[in-house]
Amino acid sequence: MAPRIKCAYCYDDVDRPKTCGQCKSRVYCSKECQTDDWKGGHKVYCGKSGELNVDFEVKPSPGKGLGVFAKRPFKKYEVVMVERTFDTTAIPTLTGSEKEAYWELSPGPDWHWKQRFPPDVVIGPEIEWMRIIAINGIRTNKGPVVCINISRINHACPGANNCDYRENSGKNLLVVNAHRDIAAGEEITFTYVPMWDKSGLMRNFGITCDCECCKNPARQSLIDQLYVLETGLQDTSASKLHRICMGIRALFLMDEIQINSGEYLSFISDFYYLCKDTYPAVAQAFKKYFIELRKTLLVDEEA
Repeated sequence: MAPRIKCAYCYDDVDRPKTCGQCKSRVYCSKECQTDDWKGGHKVYCGKSGELNVDFEVKPSPGKGLGVFAKRPFKKYEVVMVERTFDTTAIPTLTGSEKEAYWELSPGPDWHWKQRFPPDVVIGPEIEWMRIIAINGIRTNKGPVVCINISRINHACPGANNCDYRENSGKNLLVVNAHRDIAAGEEITFTYVPMWDKSGLMRNFGITCDCECCKNPARQSLIDQLYVLETGLQDTSASKLHRICMGIRALFLMDEIQINSGEYLSFISDFYYLCKDTYPAVAQAFKKYFIELRKTLLVDEEA
């Protein structure tokens, strides 16, 4: 069965699709949606990101419900998906096709939802919408948000996942980047919880992880080492040289683990400020790399 054609902006079913005149891939139900989407961020990402049913697709993932899969290869750092976000203030006010699309997201297991409330509490429809965001919410600086397609991406731990995400908060968008090369047919995954909080998977999402990272004790050992190094780097009582050495070791571990690009950028920025007074040449090298990576990820174009 051919996938339903949906408007990229309002998620309504489309009988006579209108496509973006430039990238020829993004589909709309009306000129109004196309205009709103262009102003809302497609102007920045047009032709630079993947599109539903062209570059990626939503389909069943064994043992996980639905998932997102690459329909073509993606290169490291390439933008895979860009989508509007809905936060907890916007979701209760959704109407029409947006509301229908929201309610099509997985509600998660009943036991996981009910354990959040005392046994004598009757869970009525007035709070049932919270169940969707509880299981599909994506962590951001402004709290959990839901994206109709990005929220279908399944979890894999650092080292096993192939993507990460970041906010374009000025446009209320979520941007998913590949942090390694992705093959056609491969499932798109990112990490739901901080790498040292595996218990958060069951606590927040009602799932256990069986990714390659979880099956590999050596990989988990690297993550534990990275956590110790990052914690030690914040210890201002240690000498600056000692902290810089810890930072260099942490950078090597990040490359080996294939840490998320957003966390990598943040770490490089912190490392630059740590080095700039004592080791200016080292600091400048990291600053140059930081600028080049931001450009590759389209971060500066998003401003």
